[in-house]
Parts: sequence; structure tokens; C-alpha cells
Amino acid sequence: MNGAGKKNRIASVTRAAKLLAPRNRKELRQWISIFLNMRMPETNVCSHHQTPLDYLEHSFFEAYEGSGDAVVWACRGGGKTMIGAVATLLDLLFKPGVQVRILGGSLEQSEKMYAYLTRLIQRSFPLQLASPPTQRRLLLKNGSQVQVLAQSDHSVRGQRVQKLRCDEIELFDPEVWQAAQLTTRSTANKEGANKGGGIRGTVEAFSTMHRTAGLMQEILAASRGGREGTSSRRIFAWCLWDVIETCPSVRSCESCTLLQTCQGLAKQADGFIRIDDAIAMQSRVSQSTWDHEMLCLPPKLENAVFPAFDRKLHLRGGAANVASLVSGAQIRLDDRDLRFEQFVCGVDFGYKHAFVCLRLAMLRENGKRVVWVVDEMVTHLQVIAKNAADMRARGWENDLLYCDIAGEQANRQTALSDSRVLRDAGFRTRSSPMRIDQGIAAIASLLQPAEGPPRLLIDPRCTQLIAAMEGYACNKHGDPIKDGNHDHLIDALRYALVNHDAASKTERRYY
Repeated sequence: MNGAGKKNRIASVTRAAKLLAPRNRKELRQWISIFLNMRMPETNVCSHHQTPLDYLEHSFFEAYEGSGDAVVWACRGGGKTMIGAVATLLDLLFKPGVQVRILGGSLEQSEKMYAYLTRLIQRSFPLQLASPPTQRRLLLKNGSQVQVLAQSDHSVRGQRVQKLRCDEIELFDPEVWQAAQLTTRSTANKEGANKGGGIRGTVEAFSTMHRTAGLMQEILAASRGGREGTSSRRIFAWCLWDVIETCPSVRSCESCTLLQTCQGLAKQADGFIRIDDAIAMQSRVSQSTWDHEMLCLPPKLENAVFPAFDRKLHLRGGAANVASLVSGAQIRLDDRDLRFEQFVCGVDFGYKHAFVCLRLAMLRENGKRVVWVVDEMVTHLQVIAKNAADMRARGWENDLLYCDIAGEQANRQTALSDSRVLRDAGFRTRSSPMRIDQGIAAIASLLQPAEGPPRLLIDPRCTQLIAAMEGYACNKHGDPIKDGNHDHLIDALRYALVNHDAASKTERRYY
């Protein structure tokens, strides 16, 4: 075979390989590297984060039970829009007949993901196009199609597609986002990357988070807790350190302006953001903007009820290991010697609004109260008897429950109060009237004591309580806002804190 023939043969094999669907994560990474010339970090740097490859594996192979919906929370410049374009390209090529729609926080944002996709196809897969791409529509020979939607309720309604990718969700109109949840449907197609399972209908959201109590924060809280009666969305988050290039060993950490937040993490990275670009970006923005735009830390409220709350100071994992402790047991936590007393729960009743039960480990350190919130249970549209059964299933039946005093009021239909139902289920309950400011002060004093380390700790799995600590806000008069969301979790916490150590003569006890 002469030189020209050999080149033609290689080109033919390469074209054929492009259209062979990756069968696993390793092949997916190789395919993206070879045919798209993109570097996908294999592993995350931050232990609580994921990688773009984790998201692409989830989206492409559809190897999950229940809802496949996903939310991608990524840093500015972290490639989320391009990654969405890659996910769309994979769907179009290897899931024949798939219908994909791109919906951005603005038409410009929608067109940005579509522009990335168009360039990828025209550069590497032009022969697969059924016709030249238009400004908002692209069709392949295998029947797969993608269209760009405008950010409007009218544009979204009436769509019946398999994949809806929503870019920069933080800029969405909440009504459009709600309408978007009804746009997808699965197919029985047996072809493509997910042979035998059809194409799953999913909604995926991409965004940074730069608004306090904004739509992205609300979606993340709902996804973590499965609120609104829906299956939880899968969350994929990555910050600058998860996608920055490898910092060479010859580069000195001591002289680097990124040291304060990097702490050497870039030495472990294998991403695509250039270090010099990151340094330049940091020099242009405030510390708060850097924290939530690049490090994926939730933005802080200017009117926060608990401005002292800090994830670095107040989140402590490992609470599952204390479940078997008995009164008087000693535990070691962050070089602190703590004595365990007992488990108690704070309960705020609700049906349409949230029913909340927080489990607290009551501890002592040198005679001072320390509280570790070790678990949470938040339900919606669930009767109290079912909530009681779920609490027993978690092993909380021996805990002392501090409840909202409103739970003593009898239900008009059953003539039984919520507290009575809990007692009939075997729980001990206590309740007493208290002022909101009394409970707020109790929480604040534990968050930031006059001396020593914080005395209120929260396990990271208590995601909805964490969101409440960060999102609970005051109105212009300085009073906490009853927003129907964050306030229920804070109420449950203050019932337990105030009642447990109080010797109030007005306290009501029930056994």
C-alpha cells in the first residue's frame, strides 16, 4: 500500500471510530480527548465535588434508577456551557432520533451553547448533517435534532422532547422553569448508547450561583431534599480547583496570590483553566465574588439572620458514628473532648408546608453546651402518622421531642392533635411557648460564642438546614421573614435548643 493509500485507510478507520459509541467511562473520556481534543479531569480535587466527566457519564449512559434530571453547579469559566454542548453532541450522534432543546437564561445564553455545538459538529462531524445548520436548528441524518428555545413560557409549553438543557438557570423566570418541568418524555427506542432502555426524558440545569435565595439555591435545596414531591435531581458541582491545570512542582506556593484559597490543591489538579488566567481573575473581583463565582460557595445575604454561619467553621461530618453512643460517653472531635448526654429532636409541624424533624446530639465541653445536628427529616404532603412511622424507622423512637406548641391543637377532622399522634406512636413530647427572638439568640450564641470555638455543629448531610442557615433573612425592620421555606427548619432548631436547657415554669410535658 502506497503512502496515499495508507493515509486514506487511516482516515477511513478514524471516521468509523468516531461513530462508535463509547461503552464505558474510560472510552467516553478517550473519545472526547481524541475526537473533540478536550481534556476531561479524571478525578475531582475537592472531596465534596464532582468532575465534568462525572456529569457526562451520568447524562450519556443513563445508567440510573428513577429520575435522571441533573443540576450542574460550576464555577465561572468552568466549562459548563461547553460541557452541555458536548453532552448534546453525544446524544445527537449516538441516540438516533433524539429530540434536544436548549433553553438559556436569555436567548443569547441559549445561542452560546448552540454555537459551541455547531462548531463541534462542523469541525469533526460535517458528514452527519442532514442540512446546513440554521440559526436555531440543527438536524442530523439519523433523525436527531436540536433546537434553541427563547426564554418564555410560550416557547417552552407544547414541547415534547427527550432532553431539555437549561443554561444559566440563575437568570430564569421561575414560571418558565416550572413550565419546563413538563416538556420531556422518554422513548422506547432500542438504539443508541443505552440499548434496551430507550431514551430517557430528562431536564438538566447548568449555572453558577451568585444570587442569595435565588432560583439556583432553591433548585439545589429541592434536589438535595427531594422537596415538592419529586425525585431528587442528581447534583454535579465543581469549582476552580477541580478544573484548573496542574500546578508545576517548580512553581512556589509561598509567592502565589492564590495560596490563601488554593492551599496547594492545584498541585493535585488536571484540568483546563490556566493558572495565570485564574490569578488575573482573582485580581479583578472582590473576595465575596471570588468565593461564590469561582469556589462555588453560596453567596451570603446582606440581611442574613445568621451572618456568623460559616460552612468551614460549623459543618462537621461523621455524625453517623455517634448513633450508638450512650449517655456519658466521651467523643473526640476536632481536638475537642466532648461528653455525650442524649439525643433530642426539634419538630415543626406541617402538611402542605414542610414537616421538619431535626435530630440533635446534646454534648458538653468543660461544662458548656455543645450541639451537633446529626440528621434531618423534611417531608411535604405527608400525614403526621406516616411521619411518625418514618421517624421510628430511623431509630429515633427513644429521643425526646421538642415540638411546636401549635401541635397541641386538635385537628378538625380527626379530633387528635399532631403531638397526640406522636405520643400514641410511642414518642415523648414537650412543648412550651417562646418568642422567636429568644430562639434566634440561642442559635446565634452557639454559632459565635463569646469565647472558644463554635458550639453549634451541623453534619453536611443536613442539606436543607444548611440552606436555611444561609438563606434565612430579615425584613427592613430587622424581623426574620416567614418565607415558608427556611423558617420551618430554623423553628425546629430553636424549639429544641431553647426548651432543652430551660427550666421554664410554663413548660408543658407529655409522656
